Amino acid sequence: MTEKELNKALETIQGRFNKVNRLYIKKVADQIRMIGELNQSSINLLLVMAEVTSNVEEITAELMTATNATKPEVIALYTRAMQDVYTDPRFTRAFQSGLSVPPAQRMRLMHYTQGVAAQTLQTLDNLSNTTAISSPYRAAIDTAVLAVSSGMTSYTQATRDAIKQIGYNGMQVQYASGYHRRLDTAVRQNIL
Repeated sequence: MTEKELNKALETIQGRFNKVNRLYIKKVADQIRMIGELNQSSINLLLVMAEVTSNVEEITAELMTATNATKPEVIALYTRAMQDVYTDPRFTRAFQSGLSVPPAQRMRLMHYTQGVAAQTLQTLDNLSNTTAISSPYRAAIDTAVLAVSSGMTSYTQATRDAIKQIGYNGMQVQYASGYHRRLDTAVRQNIL
């Protein structure tokens, strides 16, 4: 890839990561509204976001929007989580120091982008190489594959999220060959 092609690919992948991040920030916000604090799984999600694609300031802004909280309220959530003895020390380091994307993080994203470009023959679409012809289906699968491959979620949760995103149980996916498969079965196959 040329430098220009790589930069364009990075923008595409970053946009996808941002979409995935917004989905999981909404989940963290729902949990905060329900129990009033960050649990370990939410901290893990925020850590992956901070390590892979986002800086802390972006995550904080998204959480503020999703929870309708002020910045001091979100910072107070972070502080309580950092004081928890079960908290991963990476959380403290990431949220006390990182307001910008470090070079190592950018390099990781570049390597990931180059791998995705090679896997998809430079299209950066259809990460699972499915032959399903539905664009919404492919977009949902791309989001799920990205979430699983970045470590943000499990395959099982990504499957549930993809099914919620594109339909309901019983919906059919049609492939280029004319073959039909139930939505949940097709999602499971493509994410795996």
